Amino acid sequence: MATRMRPNHFTARENQVMELIAQGCTDKEIASRLSVSPKTIATHVQRILTRQRLHTRASAVAIWLDSRVRRHDSSDADLRFKFSQT
Repeated sequence: MATRMRPNHFTARENQVMELIAQGCTDKEIASRLSVSPKTIATHVQRILTRQRLHTRASAVAIWLDSRVRRHDSSDADLRFKFSQT
């Protein structure tokens, strides 16, 4: 049974793909860097777009960056809480 993913969650591989998309890489360039076929990258991108209900790679990058910022902010809040307890 496949696991359902939260809308703004990205797998480790999707994070790698999104990082390279954010750097402006094409599917072919990403495929070369990750040692997979361009079709595999296209599939990753399509799954991300479908799950996020988006239509463009730029929109996917915006959502991905936002999820990274939120995750980072959450980590900082956890650290502030831990230090305030000492």
